[in-house]
Amino acid sequence: MSVKVFISFKKLALDGSGNDTPDVALAREIYNALIKEGIDTYFSEESIQCNYFNDIAAALDEAQIMIVIATRPEHLTAPWVQQEWGSFMSTIISGKRPERQLYLYLSGMSCHQLPTILNNYESFFPSTKKKLFDSVRSNLNVSLSQRIHVGDTFKFGSYPQGENGNMKPIVWQIVDLYRDRALLVSDKLIDAVPFNRMRTSVTWENSTIRQWLNNEFIAAAFSASEQGRLLPVSHDGCQDTVFLLSLSEVKTYFRYQDSRIAAVTEFAKSRGSYISTQQKLGRGESAGWWWLRSSGYYDDFAAYVKSSGAIDDTGYCVDDERVSIRPAVWIKA
Repeated sequence: MSVKVFISFKKLALDGSGNDTPDVALAREIYNALIKEGIDTYFSEESIQCNYFNDIAAALDEAQIMIVIATRPEHLTAPWVQQEWGSFMSTIISGKRPERQLYLYLSGMSCHQLPTILNNYESFFPSTKKKLFDSVRSNLNVSLSQRIHVGDTFKFGSYPQGENGNMKPIVWQIVDLYRDRALLVSDKLIDAVPFNRMRTSVTWENSTIRQWLNNEFIAAAFSASEQGRLLPVSHDGCQDTVFLLSLSEVKTYFRYQDSRIAAVTEFAKSRGSYISTQQKLGRGESAGWWWLRSSGYYDDFAAYVKSSGAIDDTGYCVDDERVSIRPAVWIKA
């Protein structure tokens, strides 16, 4: 279980009819919106796996944020709901989990009807729902910057991974951190794309791979909210959002030859990526070649990293379709 947000709500109406409260529909609406943004959210109507009580306890323990939903004051003091927000709140007040956030989402009632102890927490309403989502995103981003370290891996965006083109999260290596931003380099070689479609004298600035990364790739790999976290950077007089490492950067971030060896995804293999018959990695994966953005020795060559992890600054002809890409991005951490 991987839970970032826990949604607490009163399920059954107090009149004993066995009908759902309006809170259930509101909770489902919030849940669907968060899941659509790729935020792991616990909603008991959808998230229960096998043991009701154990699943809820585990989700409560793991969640960074709780959203308590109510359409009537008495729903907030229903025993099970009060137990959920009370136990979550106690970890904040005690200092055990001070980074946690508790938000209230209210409809048909006002802040003045809240239990006194909940008045210290921020309330949102259908008219301010966008602000609720902004607060969730902001809190999770701040929490991330407090937890991640250089050398960690991090899932962000998605791209075809299997031979059949099935979309899976992209796994990135965190290679640098600066204030509230992180530099990510894809853990694997995710596609086969020529540095330039025609073999001609070309630099990174005018290459077709740069255009592809900053247009087609961004659109395919990142949702609108994820694109909002991408940070543009300047390289050689041009601005990029997605880029390839340079010769100097690859030597800085991957100091040792072995650290530069990267596996080729099944999708990249199906697209024609070169795979080494000798350089085998764990789980039967094969290593490949990957482009750098630096020019090679000849005007129509670009530098690349070999399957052995060795850097070839002489380079390879820019229109070769077997060299893979290993994109890099700076994001708001």
